[in-house]
Amino acid sequence: MKRIIGQLPYRSSNVHKSRLAAAFMCAGLRWPLIGSLVAATAGCSTLGNSPSGQALSTLLPGQGKATAAQAEAVPFASLALDTSSLRGLAVLGALTGQQTHWPLAAGNFFTLDHGGLYAMSSPEGDLLATRYTTPSAAEGTIMPWQQPSPATFTLERHWVTPEGIAMVDYADASMQCSAATLEALVLAELPLERCDVTYQWQSGNTTHAQWWRSPTSFRLWQVSEQAWPDGPDVAWQVARPWWNE
Repeated sequence: MKRIIGQLPYRSSNVHKSRLAAAFMCAGLRWPLIGSLVAATAGCSTLGNSPSGQALSTLLPGQGKATAAQAEAVPFASLALDTSSLRGLAVLGALTGQQTHWPLAAGNFFTLDHGGLYAMSSPEGDLLATRYTTPSAAEGTIMPWQQPSPATFTLERHWVTPEGIAMVDYADASMQCSAATLEALVLAELPLERCDVTYQWQSGNTTHAQWWRSPTSFRLWQVSEQAWPDGPDVAWQVARPWWNE
């Protein structure tokens, strides 16, 4: 069963936000950054694809989905992000280890871990943390999309409802990937494998995700999924990657 792990004041994700704030301060960024591009010299977080070692964070203003023209104009790591409340081009704010932090408009946040969804804020609630566990983790495979297909793994997610209830649920998951085909992204057309993922949650819910990964590096370039059972849908594409291959 889905378990309630405590009643907290709404926006209890301030705990997570404070951690993000520390990361942004370490990178020389102000928190929150709303509505404009802000550049600063990076500290302990280094953005490898930034030619001057700078970091940017914002959600570019504008209506509709992120465009190639927007992405072309920003020479920094970026995502074309589409959630229930925000849509546009998100620019990398800080990188800590394998986590990338994308501060958005109005103090919202979006965090990826190894390129997969880790945390986010939304009107439907805040995703606080995600944990993936794979059978081959001991052999060096960290995330499920880094496994050969087909594969199984488990998922744990913690979130807060708009009423301030902290929740946790666990899922047994399966992943099945198809052969690579050319996929049109914001700034490129790449051969990517589509991986269809099914989550069977302990609460009795079933949700699905689609991952598009590189057939060679197994990095995620595009994702579409439901953040948690009865939660918001979220999708993103990598416009400019934050990694070097």
